[in-house]
Amino acid sequence: GAAADGVIGRDSMASKDGKTEDENSKNAINSAEAKEINLSILTTIKDSQSQHGLRHDDYMRYRQYCCRRLRRIRKSVKFLHGKTHYKKKKLDVRHIENERVLSIPLLNAERAWSYAMELKKALQKEDESRKQHHLLRRLKRAVKSSNELLELSRAVGNARTQVEAEVYASWMEGNEHIERSRWLEALASHVRSKTLCDRLARCSDLQSEERCKEIVQQLNVSIRLSTYNVKRKLKSEEKVKALKARSANIEEKLITKFLELEKEHKERESKSTSTVIVWNNTKIPVTNKHIQKALQKAAELESSGEPDSKAAETEGKDPKILALNGILAAYTKAGSQCQVDLLANEGAKLRTVILDRKATYLRNLKMYINFKKLGHKVVRSQLQAESLVEELSKQELPTKKKAKKKLLPDAIEKAIVSSLDRILEHLYSYKEVADQIKDKSSLREAEAAYIGYRALRCYYKALGFEKTGDTKSAFTLYCLCEDIKTKADRSMKNHVSKESEAKGKDLSFSMDILEARLASTTKDLKSRKYRSHALTVASDSVLQPSKSSLSLDKKGKALLERLKTYNAKSELPIAEFPVQVAATPSKPLFLDIAYHFVKFPSLNKRIESEQKKGGILSSFGLW
Repeated sequence: GAAADGVIGRDSMASKDGKTEDENSKNAINSAEAKEINLSILTTIKDSQSQHGLRHDDYMRYRQYCCRRLRRIRKSVKFLHGKTHYKKKKLDVRHIENERVLSIPLLNAERAWSYAMELKKALQKEDESRKQHHLLRRLKRAVKSSNELLELSRAVGNARTQVEAEVYASWMEGNEHIERSRWLEALASHVRSKTLCDRLARCSDLQSEERCKEIVQQLNVSIRLSTYNVKRKLKSEEKVKALKARSANIEEKLITKFLELEKEHKERESKSTSTVIVWNNTKIPVTNKHIQKALQKAAELESSGEPDSKAAETEGKDPKILALNGILAAYTKAGSQCQVDLLANEGAKLRTVILDRKATYLRNLKMYINFKKLGHKVVRSQLQAESLVEELSKQELPTKKKAKKKLLPDAIEKAIVSSLDRILEHLYSYKEVADQIKDKSSLREAEAAYIGYRALRCYYKALGFEKTGDTKSAFTLYCLCEDIKTKADRSMKNHVSKESEAKGKDLSFSMDILEARLASTTKDLKSRKYRSHALTVASDSVLQPSKSSLSLDKKGKALLERLKTYNAKSELPIAEFPVQVAATPSKPLFLDIAYHFVKFPSLNKRIESEQKKGGILSSFGLW
């Protein structure tokens, strides 16, 4: 009876314990659902990979890092497989309390994948079948861990964590299929991962968007390889396109999650204090308040285009030039503050991924500010040159009243040439920046403007020479201006400012001013060229008689030919010029050949012969 009572008691206790365990697991699941866990999977793996060896393809170092981090996390969350004896613990939903516990399957997958890539690198040197089998087992383990991460994130994680787990799991499956040469499955899984990653990048902040783009670049390489092998297998492009279209379809559950993420992203953007500049298809965050204020002030002046009316009246300058001065001052202030931040970032002793990323943002921001500054400097120099050209045209018109203070015509032309020199200098720097950022449209437009302003510089330089009386230099510069202008017209036909504005390109300086000025110079260019040519010919004919008296007298002998005779009144030259060339006989070669045929007398009699003296051994030939 006692035994029976004991059995009944144990059964009842077991049933009670079972109920409590079920209740605890249900309570854990409900609490996890109430508090969704956020684990940024893509950012975590890309940052750790770039910081721990994969910049140099050192997979062993990254695998060792994953092992150490996994051990630290297991110890901190108290999820070890026994202290003295190994007893494997299975990770369930009830164990997950924070993102550190959820990162355990992620690190398991990364450790197995890095070991597989290490074996693949070793196989390139030595072809061993055992390493190949080991590689496949490690990839299979990585896929298993990634699927475990996906299941746990579906149960515990928020919408973003679930989508990133889907991307990671499909990417890992595709890697295994590629190593096993299952090209159809590899293409399907990698195309699915790419579509999810592209959609995720639209509803992400700047940091996560960059990580998504890096993963997409990796996926494009494997998709290209899989597509090539699938085409060889199926032998039809239509089937390949149909396979890609099927694998690119997204489930309804994921579409709803993407809609939630887009709403959250819009709310986050509305509340964020940092501004983002989109320039040359790249996003640049601006977190410094001083830079934000300076750029905001420059944007306001650019939109209005008018400075304070009181300042314009007091200084008596063109209001457009004053507005440009204000814009340039704002950009200069922003650039100096950006340089201070960049120097502080580069001076940090411990380099991290966050600091390196911030340094790239600051460099891009500095380049953007420099690009905008150069464009506005070109516009300011254009306006200054146009005002000087208008003043020159007013002086050329006949007027009855004479102004008290006027610049001389050659001084105005020198000022125009100096302003054009400044434009060319700014355009050269503008071209360098456009070449660095690989903006082909801005580069071509800057090159066209550079050629056009070179033609204008030659024209006004020639005009100054013509006014001072140097008609020869003026004629050569007019000819050069005509040649450069034909090149400028040819290059500007393809790149007009109106077309660039229609395409939405950001061109800071105006091409319309240059086109109008080149059109006005073509009217006077030919007439001035012919006039300067006529003046040079006329001046040469007037100076001809005075030059003829200095010509050489060829009737008498030159001074070198009559050195013994002296004539004080002689105006003959020192030597004949040009020198008359005379033919010279070639060197005879028979003397060198005749050496072998000449018999010389012997000189043996004159040589004193010395008798050899030796001993007994020398007579026998032993010494």
